[in-house]
Amino acid sequence: MTNNIAKLIEESGKKIKIISEALDISYPTLSSYNQGIRKPKKENAQKLADYFGVSVAYILGLDDNKNAPSNLKIVADSFKTSEITSVTPFKSDMDRLKKSIELGEIHLSMPLNETFSDEFRRVLSGYLVDYEETFIKHLIKHMNSQNRESDLWKTWTQTEEYQIRRTDREKK
Repeated sequence: MTNNIAKLIEESGKKIKIISEALDISYPTLSSYNQGIRKPKKENAQKLADYFGVSVAYILGLDDNKNAPSNLKIVADSFKTSEITSVTPFKSDMDRLKKSIELGEIHLSMPLNETFSDEFRRVLSGYLVDYEETFIKHLIKHMNSQNRESDLWKTWTQTEEYQIRRTDREKK
């Protein structure tokens, strides 16, 4: 996730702790923005933009011009965090996987045995890490495309999560 937060913090010469206190954004959260691990939510992006005197689009890395007016559609789209809905099979697990990847808590990797060269395993591991965001988008799309006759859907209907969601829908 590319943004301009690290650049702005460095240019300011201020410590992340000072900025986090001034903006009422937790230190770990601001640090993860600074490292490019997480993307700021709308409210925090606006706080950062106001603090540094730049546009939200610049904060998010959507525009190279610090003061360019934000294209609202692009900015709004950048805040769409997920297409995971209440009817996505295994929603809780999907949310957990997506959040864990975004926070850098887990990385996609494929443990290959020693029949593969160390170099290939390193290259494959790097490739998987680079494409985590794309992977989760494709996985969400795949999960949402399942119909009631699919094996995945049939498996999901046997879970406690499905029963809870079904009960909630019936109450409405």
